[in-house]
Amino acid sequence: MGDGRRVDRRLTVVGAVLSFVASAGMRVSNLSTVTRVTTTIARIGTFGSTKRAPTDVAATVVAVERRIPGSSCLTTAIVARSLLVAFGYDVDVRIGVQRNDHGIFAHAWVTVDGRPIVGDDVDLEEYEPLGSGGLGDYSAHRDHESGA
Repeated sequence: MGDGRRVDRRLTVVGAVLSFVASAGMRVSNLSTVTRVTTTIARIGTFGSTKRAPTDVAATVVAVERRIPGSSCLTTAIVARSLLVAFGYDVDVRIGVQRNDHGIFAHAWVTVDGRPIVGDDVDLEEYEPLGSGGLGDYSAHRDHESGA
């Protein structure tokens, strides 16, 4: 990619699998279950891999999601979160809402160290994050607390 981010082939394959699992999972289950399953798959798929920079993981996820029909900001966030957690990063998935003349819209994005890394392709200032403790603050450290 022109911005210095690298797309990794192994991560591309794992990311594609995670994308399909996340997309199908969100149709039949809930966010908590889907993220638990995708994080487990990501840990298996990246076992033995060299730790990747968050920007490289983000670039790979975005490249994969662009090629998968029906992907959404939420599935992209789930996939990015799962891979970043597998590499040991402290990650937050944020979900925000925007209200304008055309209706109410939701958007999901991922932050690492408080900086948006995935889903920042829109003006995040236009979205009001859902409150702490709900889906708007789905932190990766909860995996560590639950032993997942």
